[in-house]
Amino acid sequence: MPSDDILKDMIKHYASVFKKTQLVLPSNGFGDVYSYALSLGVTKRDDGFIGIPGRDDTLQRAYRANLPTIAENIAGYATMLTYNDLIPGGNRKWTPELWEQSIRNAHLTYYVLDQDNDCGYRFYQENKALADKMSKILGYNFTVAKAEFSTHTNTLNLTIKNTGLAPCFFDVYLVAEFTDNTGETLAQIGETIRIPKGTFKDDTSQDFSFKFNAELPSEYQIALSLYESEDAYTKGKNPTVRFDNEGIAENNKLLLKR
Repeated sequence: MPSDDILKDMIKHYASVFKKTQLVLPSNGFGDVYSYALSLGVTKRDDGFIGIPGRDDTLQRAYRANLPTIAENIAGYATMLTYNDLIPGGNRKWTPELWEQSIRNAHLTYYVLDQDNDCGYRFYQENKALADKMSKILGYNFTVAKAEFSTHTNTLNLTIKNTGLAPCFFDVYLVAEFTDNTGETLAQIGETIRIPKGTFKDDTSQDFSFKFNAELPSEYQIALSLYESEDAYTKGKNPTVRFDNEGIAENNKLLLKR
């Protein structure tokens, strides 16, 4: 590799050119180069995950810098099952406990599950319950914990919790609406609320309030939606960010139960 000064200069150049795209440092970025990358908003991807001790710890630095963390297994699932970490210098064997611990410790946002032809299929067949459990906490996971609508004040009050392992690293736009029972819009409730990227931390809750200043529809349901852009909502597109609650309509809106 070139000297650290040259590496830093290249990182600085890339960061100056890519204004919107999240840049990612390769696995072999360590020390001052890694620190410098984080200072410019460049995160890290690790491809020694599970097998090499301490790799999940190095990703914590990116998490603490309010950046997404990314990992890929050191090898295919079938290969990792043959490892024996009792051998000096050997790689750690894959176990369900180690897998969950590493994902939680690194606060993973993105994860390459496997890299061989059929290993992903075999992995899921042998670990379905655990894989489904972890898929619900990887990255962000927004859950409506409380929703109250007052017909006296026409006010909707919400408590939403991020039950995932990381913040959402892009802006999301929260919309409340009166809809029919399929989720088709009758009227918007209040204004769209922008939640800036990285501000809705993992394992935290936030309160939101919407006020409707008109006569209520005669028949309605209340729906909540999360969009990646305010423009997507105004153009009538379906939301692409889903809540982790029961009651999701076909158009990805969450229909609240009365």
